[in-house]
Amino acid sequence: MIALVLTANCFVLYGFITRLKSRVTLLEVVPVVYLGPLFVWPYYQGLRFLIPLIPLFFLYLLVGVHRFSGRLSRRSSTVLQVALACALLLTYGKAYGRMDYGHVGDGIATPHAVDLFEHVQTYDGSRELFIFNRPRVLAVFAGVRSADYFQAEDPGELWEYFERVGATRIIVSEADAYLSELVDSNVAAFDLVYDNGHYRVYRIQR
Repeated sequence: MIALVLTANCFVLYGFITRLKSRVTLLEVVPVVYLGPLFVWPYYQGLRFLIPLIPLFFLYLLVGVHRFSGRLSRRSSTVLQVALACALLLTYGKAYGRMDYGHVGDGIATPHAVDLFEHVQTYDGSRELFIFNRPRVLAVFAGVRSADYFQAEDPGELWEYFERVGATRIIVSEADAYLSELVDSNVAAFDLVYDNGHYRVYRIQR
């Protein structure tokens, strides 16, 4: 898998450089302008910001394979293209085969979410501020102030953020590995006040 990713990225880079040498168009300017701010963005956001570049990724990949194949014999070129196509299809097929297409267990109408909203509604919304990964949902359905968080490499930056926004409580879902680790590594700083098996609410004591 790693070898395939590295190989594909090499072809993408080769295709991008090849297009730059021939002519510079909007297709070459957009990724540079778009990626620039991401390199200096201080907060980790996963891969979602790269989704708009996927079409360009495949464009440069095809250009790179096509140009590189032109330097090979006809037979070698055909073998390379077929092998790369099969590898990509098998990789995506394997990934999709492992995906869960069953019932969506997380949402605002699930019993766990409804119980959470009812619990949060018991607090004074003017005095409390909840840290939650879906702040707007919590604000609408529970009527309290809420703020999102970011995954900082240095936990101290996150604590400074909590203090700056005036966070008093934090909500951790069972699927939120980052916040779970933060709480588990700072037990003295969090007081568990609610747990419905899917969501936990902690009072921030630090």
